[in-house]
Amino acid sequence: MKIFNKSLLVAALAASVMFTSCDEEETEIPNENELITTVILELYDESNPNNEVHLHWEDIDLDGKPEIETEALAANTTYHGHIEFLNELAEKDEDDHDDEDGHNHRTLEDDHDHDHEHDHGYDVTETIEKEDEDHQVFYVVDPADLATIEYEDEDGNGMPLGLEIELTTGDAGTGTLNIVLKHEPTKSKDATLETAGGSTDIDVKFDITVE
Repeated sequence: MKIFNKSLLVAALAASVMFTSCDEEETEIPNENELITTVILELYDESNPNNEVHLHWEDIDLDGKPEIETEALAANTTYHGHIEFLNELAEKDEDDHDDEDGHNHRTLEDDHDHDHEHDHGYDVTETIEKEDEDHQVFYVVDPADLATIEYEDEDGNGMPLGLEIELTTGDAGTGTLNIVLKHEPTKSKDATLETAGGSTDIDVKFDITVE
């Protein structure tokens, strides 16, 4: 007949509970990068509401061959800008997906409320607004004197966000506008794209003309 040591049994059970508790406490749900297929920057001349400029970047097939549309900006003009980020594949991926072993996994867009869907799919901009402390949009103009950009919004900690901007053009010329949405960057008032760290949700570039 086998005799169990009750003290050893109790100790083993306590250790099991402790390890299980530690595993539960250390398990964190990662804040995943956003899936973005479309970027739209709308610019409005503050002195002439009829002067609107739209920049549109779209890669629905996610093949690295985006369709890009731009319009010329007026020289020496100040624009108010609003940027939108969309996932136009959301409607195609609404249902859960089963992997090869039969387990069911939800896509990124499945975890968001469908009340916030955009006419063209899921409006990622609203997620960025909700998670503003984990995001920042960076704008880089080349050459730098072609236009300057100032933030007109901030996150819950008073740090720049970048969904609303003020863009002021210089003299006539041509160049590029690079727009990068950073995920969980190191945020500060003077952070730059080079110093922000974090991961990149989307990185797009427009050829721009000022005339």
